Amino acid sequence: MKYVGNLEIKSEADAKKYAEVAEVSGSVRIHAAGASLPALAKAGYVYIRAEGVNLPALAKVSGSLYIEAEGASLPALAEISGDLYIHAEGASLPVLAKVSGSV
Repeated sequence: MKYVGNLEIKSEADAKKYAEVAEVSGSVRIHAAGASLPALAKAGYVYIRAEGVNLPALAKVSGSLYIEAEGASLPALAEISGDLYIHAEGASLPVLAKVSGSV
């Protein structure tokens, strides 16, 4: 399922509601600790502002990625077309191969 616009995850209930979204045309902002969006594979911009966020299928970010909380897990992320900002410890991006912007 594709979500058109900006998606904001403020609670675990929001994460469950949007669990089947595979693509977001705008930005994804996550403020809920431990939130998981298991189907999300592609997004414009991603802002992670809560600890322990898990995005297991996210493979491509067409904008920038901001990680501002510890323990973010993005095991499938291979490409970021914009910038990568990590301002927290414990971020896991094991297959990241390309960042087109600054790091």
